[in-house]
Amino acid sequence: GRGFDALWLPTVGVDLMFFAVLQLQPSVAQINYTPLLALPVLMAAILGSRPLALGTAALVALLLLGHAAWATSSASTWADTADLAQAALAGAGLLLLALLTHQMAARLAREEAPARRNRVEAQVQSLVSNLVVESLSDGVLVVDSTLLVRTANPAARVMLGSDQEVTPHLFSLQDNPAWTQLVYIAQLSFAGSPVDAAEVILHHDERITSRLQVRTQRTPPIGDSGVSLCVMFLQDL
Repeated sequence: GRGFDALWLPTVGVDLMFFAVLQLQPSVAQINYTPLLALPVLMAAILGSRPLALGTAALVALLLLGHAAWATSSASTWADTADLAQAALAGAGLLLLALLTHQMAARLAREEAPARRNRVEAQVQSLVSNLVVESLSDGVLVVDSTLLVRTANPAARVMLGSDQEVTPHLFSLQDNPAWTQLVYIAQLSFAGSPVDAAEVILHHDERITSRLQVRTQRTPPIGDSGVSLCVMFLQDL
């Protein structure tokens, strides 16, 4: 959406002048460089405003018409007319190309703006939720259907008898025999029976036994895969 400024020359103007020189120089092989002139028009239509895009396309159209008029010869009037008509059609096509390309670029920019805002809002909400979960005195575990713990706040790790430095960020409830009752509760929840206020006892090898009250809740299906997670709330008794 940028208007005409100093950046037009290095971004579009240099290409335009270079392709114009190729178009104007006499060529023995009769090479047509007109398709190359569409590249700076597309660049101006995507990055610039509508007047800038149409102005660049109009400049190219005038260049094509001027080249066709300059190359005319009195020997063949029909050929001269055909060259002028071809240049006029190419210029009109570039104007239409600039207009349509700019409309598509503007539409894409409008669609990206709310998506970017939604992404930022989702990141903010995720950050706030993580801060709340991390500061809870009750334990929170997020478990998938394979019994892999996706998220465990510090309180839950203390209740499980795990250490952040020893237990990895992602671990399984089947890694420790003391968590067998939690495995059963997670499987029961995935089977369709959420658990409400069940008391479990975790028998640790190197510390005293923990008595916990466990409550589970299933999340709605996530994405196209339809996979849901089990959130386990742990309260130390």
